[in-house]
Amino acid sequence: MGARKGGLPIAALTAYDYPTARLLDDSGVDVLLVGDSLGMVVLGFPDTTHVTLAHMLHHVAAVSRAKPKALVIGEAHARIRMLNAEWAYLNRPDRLRDLADLNFDRLGLLPLMPDGFGRVDQVIYPALPFGPLDGAVMASSDGEEPL
Repeated sequence: MGARKGGLPIAALTAYDYPTARLLDDSGVDVLLVGDSLGMVVLGFPDTTHVTLAHMLHHVAAVSRAKPKALVIGEAHARIRMLNAEWAYLNRPDRLRDLADLNFDRLGLLPLMPDGFGRVDQVIYPALPFGPLDGAVMASSDGEEPL
């Protein structure tokens, strides 16, 4: 992708299956996107919320089996929603309170006190090991001169 900087535009198209991936890859497409829109386009769902992680994995695997030269991007909103739901479940206040009570003595936890909090501007940060920055810093990860 770095070679495209300042050059030709990148072609990115959606593929949900093996034959489409082969066809698009053979035609020179740079990026193949497998999105959760497959729920509506391929699976007939009314929207993308019905697409499961299993659906996404199935279609990303089918596109990947075409061994395309193109980059395959499997967009998985369903996976993110599942992780968010799991995180919310694991961080329920009642569950966290029970865990703190269970492990209070073993972990040496201290009760929260009002004077234990402060403002961000009261936090003392360690000095930077390389001194202050007093000019623009140019960086490039590909070994080329930055623009």
